[in-house]
Amino acid sequence: MLFAVSELVLRARFVPRARTAAPNVDTRTTTSEYDVAIQTSGAGFRTGAASRPLPAGFPKVAVLGDSFIFGSGVAAQDMLTSRLQQHLIAVREPCEVLNFGVPGTGPLNDLYVWRDCARGMQPGIVVAALYAGNDAADALRETKQAHPRLVTVARAELLWERIWSRWRHSKAPAGANTGAATTGGWNAFGLGNPAALDALL
Repeated sequence: MLFAVSELVLRARFVPRARTAAPNVDTRTTTSEYDVAIQTSGAGFRTGAASRPLPAGFPKVAVLGDSFIFGSGVAAQDMLTSRLQQHLIAVREPCEVLNFGVPGTGPLNDLYVWRDCARGMQPGIVVAALYAGNDAADALRETKQAHPRLVTVARAELLWERIWSRWRHSKAPAGANTGAATTGGWNAFGLGNPAALDALL
């Protein structure tokens, strides 16, 4: 009876949350193909672009997408968003281009990222990038996650993931870059190495 009541209450208030990379990570992604530094902001989005920061008041462009927008395998100055910002500074009115890419996600997560993170930045332009290779499959997976059969179980799994992530983070050696010393770089984001994952190739 208690489980049934909990399920009804949680289902009435269930809203899928945006998935992001781990916040405040400073590590490296190292594969046989590349070796690049990765930093994320407190919100879990990639930072560290080499382009000079713009003063407040410039128009903002928010770019949503998966690992292609995140810039998996490329240095910060070579991310699509960094290159776009540099181009806009060079040829027309400067704009601040914000990177909201999340590896391993699909179109529905883009919607959640917009709702939970990007909208608050009040961008003048929003670019949603799609990848024909896997975004249809990602959308089907995310649809199932958005409408779980048992919300109580889905919430319990989410709670367990958060507890496990915090415990693993607390076991990292003192003074080490977050995640790098114990998880081999990319795994600081809770994902396998993208060079070995068909879903991210």
